[in-house]
Amino acid sequence: MRKAAALLALSALSGCEDPRIRNLVAEETLSAAKHKGFNYKATLRGALGGDPADVKRLMMFTADAAGALGHGVVLIEVCVGFGDVPSASLAADLSAEERLDLRRTLEAGIAYTRNPAFKNATVASLLPELARRLPPEKIGE
Repeated sequence: MRKAAALLALSALSGCEDPRIRNLVAEETLSAAKHKGFNYKATLRGALGGDPADVKRLMMFTADAAGALGHGVVLIEVCVGFGDVPSASLAADLSAEERLDLRRTLEAGIAYTRNPAFKNATVASLLPELARRLPPEKIGE
């Protein structure tokens, strides 16, 4: 019992965290989130636990360059795990500009993912209902 308690305390002190988060999130994404005052890890933990509010927060988060690519990798995993119809329902409440950003982020995530199940996929093939709710590449076309 003491050994278990000691290991638990040691992991807390060493900053040990959920390996899904440690292995999924790029440092550039965490840096961009920190710069914006956005607690990315806590939001991702909630999203992975099925919290719709946290999934939506991740849908609305934006970053530049490498931070955006890393976020896209996370977001495609989150949306597929959360489900197509529930993700589409959350996206329906976003503005047209936010949905365009969401499309671009998901496409970047598919392009840069290491998940073999997502290679050569499209947003429409992975999340068809969500894809129908997203605007074309340019609003007004």
